[in-house]
Amino acid sequence: MFKGLLPVAAVWIIGTYHLFDFHAFTIYAVALATILGHNFSIFLRFKGGKGVNTTLGASLWLAPAPVLLSVVVYYLTKWSTKYVSLGSILLAVALVLSGLLISGVTYLFYYLLICSLLIIIRHIPNIKRLVAGTESKAE
Repeated sequence: MFKGLLPVAAVWIIGTYHLFDFHAFTIYAVALATILGHNFSIFLRFKGGKGVNTTLGASLWLAPAPVLLSVVVYYLTKWSTKYVSLGSILLAVALVLSGLLISGVTYLFYYLLICSLLIIIRHIPNIKRLVAGTESKAE
């Protein structure tokens, strides 16, 4: 999560102290770049993780309430079903829906929508296994 949080916090602080005159969109671009860099790392031949924790870290500074609500959804899902992947997918859905309900249609909503779509796309193999009944459960 720190990998996502650090660049966003740095840009926020730089913008707050007017060291550079950033457009409002810049912070979201930095957050997305951080997530994409994790998901499609050039150091791993454009392979990487599924981006859940990096998304949460990058988004924590921008949307703390939607992040916390989506983490609750994740843990409730994981606890009740034992499927980590299902928890991650529902976290993505909760992230964008709670962002929409709390902030409306703003840059934040579009940012969270893109993040959620990235998480769901990275979980397509897991979704296929969930539908087939072959996804492994957490212990």
